[in-house]
Amino acid sequence: MRAAVIGAASIDRYLILDSFPERDSMVFAKGTHNFIGGSGANIALNLSKYVETDFYFGTGNDLTSEWILKRLSSSELNLSYKIEDGPGAETIVMLDSHGERRIISLGGHALFSGVIDEKRYDAICVADCFKEVAVDAFRKASESLKVYVPGGCGLYFGVDAVIEVSCLSDFTILSEGEAQTIQDRISEITSNVIITRGSSETLWIDGNKSRRSFEVENTGGKLADTTGAGDAFAAGFIEKFMKCGDPVQSIYHAHRKAAEVISVIGPNLVEGRKDLR
Repeated sequence: MRAAVIGAASIDRYLILDSFPERDSMVFAKGTHNFIGGSGANIALNLSKYVETDFYFGTGNDLTSEWILKRLSSSELNLSYKIEDGPGAETIVMLDSHGERRIISLGGHALFSGVIDEKRYDAICVADCFKEVAVDAFRKASESLKVYVPGGCGLYFGVDAVIEVSCLSDFTILSEGEAQTIQDRISEITSNVIITRGSSETLWIDGNKSRRSFEVENTGGKLADTTGAGDAFAAGFIEKFMKCGDPVQSIYHAHRKAAEVISVIGPNLVEGRKDLR
């Protein structure tokens, strides 16, 4: 089986703290770690543990971009990328001892601006993406499982764009916050919508607007870092659905993958485990 992921790649620069500073005060970092991040990269890396995965992304031409390309080139991903004149993408993630976080994006080039290869994919996932690229990819992939994970990037381009791309997908995966932003316009999405809600029940709204809830199992594991939980859910859902075609089994499998990633520091199941052994 083969999957394609279209999304962003960045450096996630972690600052590990005991607690966040109060106003007009200072704290010392306990440690720092650099990971590959970006929703697209996280999903692609997680998927690559189980299926052959092509990753389409963008980057710049500075030292940050060189680091991103070198790190991704050492993974099991098949890479297809566009280089723009300017910096690669960077994100600061401040993480305290309770797993709480603060995230600051420094911007930079990260999105794919080309055309995906004419290959037969069993699944195509569109994460961080320009609308035109997403629409083109989904319209060409009539026989593939099509999963859309708009995230904050998709909402940045506007709710109209999210609705248009969602209607071309088989499944759109939203966080609870993203669903609240879209609000009543979710009813305009003609395909399946899955809404993740942290430790609360996951909601599935099918194409007939029927609703079903799925309890999130309590694994009893320690919460280390919630960064990338939604990306791990998406990768787990795609991985399982490619094998069985059953949304119910796929949602429960996705819960388990999300539980894995929040038990370690790092935004995905490949980089996090490798760097903090």
